Amino acid sequence: MAKEMKYVARDGTVFPTAYFIPIRVTLDPVNKTAQVVFAGYESEASRLENPKADIAAKTYLVSPDIYESFFGIAAIEGDGKNAVKSAYTMAAEIKEEDGKSYFDGAVDV
Repeated sequence: MAKEMKYVARDGTVFPTAYFIPIRVTLDPVNKTAQVVFAGYESEASRLENPKADIAAKTYLVSPDIYESFFGIAAIEGDGKNAVKSAYTMAAEIKEEDGKSYFDGAVDV
């Protein structure tokens, strides 16, 4: 699974079908923290062609107050659950300053 969405780079370049996937999910269950990094590519094809040619990155630093909701044992154990799926769930639920998810309007592909 990935997120496909329109992405506008800082320089104003528009990527109409940017393709975002989690490239790192680091869990620290002792301190109940995590780091999740999504990399964005121009498209799925460009990611397959050159995985190092990312156009964007979105990093989440997960604090202890929300760790259990997304990465605690109950959140990642069970039928079909894992840390990567929880990363997608977290990214959809965490709101930016504008009140929207970073991936608001993205399509699951």
